[in-house]
Amino acid sequence: MKPSKALCILLFGVVIMTHPSMAEGTQAGTKITNRPTLNYSMGGENRTVNAPESSYVVDKILNFTVDLQKAKEQSFVIGHLVWAEFIVTNKGNSAEDFVLEGSYGRNREFSFNHSKIYIDKNDNGILDNYEKVDTPVLTKLGMDKKKRIWIEMKSSSSDNLIGKKSEFGLKIQASASGVDGIYKSESQKNNISKVDIVFADGGRDEDAVRNNTAVNRYLWKASSVATVFKVDKTLIFNHISADPLHGVAKNRQEAEKDNFQPLSRATRVKIWEVKNSSKGVGENIKVSIPIDKSVERISTTSAYTWWREKDKRVHIILDEKSNRIIGEGVYNPNTASIDFNIKRIGAGEKLYLHVVTVLTKSLKVGRLEIKNVWNIISADPVNGVCKDASDAKSGKFKAIPGATAIRSWEIINNTSNIAKDVKFSIKLNPKVERVATTSKNTWWKNDNRVHLISLEGKGNIGEGIYHANSNAVEFFFKEIKVGEKYHSYIVTEIK
Repeated sequence: MKPSKALCILLFGVVIMTHPSMAEGTQAGTKITNRPTLNYSMGGENRTVNAPESSYVVDKILNFTVDLQKAKEQSFVIGHLVWAEFIVTNKGNSAEDFVLEGSYGRNREFSFNHSKIYIDKNDNGILDNYEKVDTPVLTKLGMDKKKRIWIEMKSSSSDNLIGKKSEFGLKIQASASGVDGIYKSESQKNNISKVDIVFADGGRDEDAVRNNTAVNRYLWKASSVATVFKVDKTLIFNHISADPLHGVAKNRQEAEKDNFQPLSRATRVKIWEVKNSSKGVGENIKVSIPIDKSVERISTTSAYTWWREKDKRVHIILDEKSNRIIGEGVYNPNTASIDFNIKRIGAGEKLYLHVVTVLTKSLKVGRLEIKNVWNIISADPVNGVCKDASDAKSGKFKAIPGATAIRSWEIINNTSNIAKDVKFSIKLNPKVERVATTSKNTWWKNDNRVHLISLEGKGNIGEGIYHANSNAVEFFFKEIKVGEKYHSYIVTEIK
């Protein structure tokens, strides 16, 4: 009998992410919402104002690994079956589907005649015949869950293969409903709005950590995963367009001068910029803009807007490129919001949604105005710490576990009286966030104060105090003079 002829083959695992797990904590898609309150006295009366809610959605971080379970270099008998064993681990913060396939490396001196994939469905650690999969997709692998995968391989029996080596291993691609690397389900199936996909290795499409020789080493490779289709919505205009004393603004620039006052029966226009920040084309995108029924009602006519002579539609969609009105929003009484249906928005394109309301009471008498003006991430485990406020506003820092969030409310005294003994309180959500105790993950990290108070024109003048009993950050102002504008900065960390 001829002695058996052994062929040496190097087996390796291909991974997409190599950074430490960040799954423990908050599930992707979780909405973190806060509503602060403002207490003060004016004219001898104690007053309370409920500030607008602010919220952000925890982003999805893709982080998963493939680990080889045996020695990195294996020998096998040519023409015989051989198995490579791997463990796939989902270190992200949501359940994921993965497409599995055998993959060759750079050191390829021969090819296998066949390969099959088995998934340990019963988690007994034993390769059972019935566990072979015709469609190699690992579905709904949960946060921090693991699954054992085998690849069955067989080479030819040619003597010419003896002594040659090839790299072969397992390649995985994050997927949605079995579509290779395409995250279509986020917008078309699950409809998780505002959720970004963040890659744990910094967002690169390819991540190859290759050693000088492929022998006895893993060869890691990342799969290209399309970005989820998403639109960013930003309030860019909030001015009075008409009032009973001054008539109607001739154009947007005139309204921006704020000569028109927020009196009862005045008309206000808010403009929201909607941008397609993904690489794909969006179709039939629904955007809802709520109104505050306590101080305003919707307008049913465009007579008090600057486009009244051009178009009779009231709540309009304006195209940036053509400067044309291409659609109209419809009031939904059930949700007290204006609903817009955007038929199509191309990659990188912007549209502007105009919402027109009529004030039911004067905003200038005895009421401080509060606006949530910032809701941004200043640091995350992938991208580090932002350099300045404009860097934080770039959007590259993502709301993932371990990230630092900065939110700011603007407090303006547009009344004719001094507001005294003002207390501004923001209650945190203990399930998904904790208060920051240091400013090291902010752009003002050289300042020991964390939760800042800023007076427009004078810079940072104080600090908010965290109270563990109420789990809230509170700011105190002895007084806010007429026309003064303060900013409060709240710093939290996502669990």
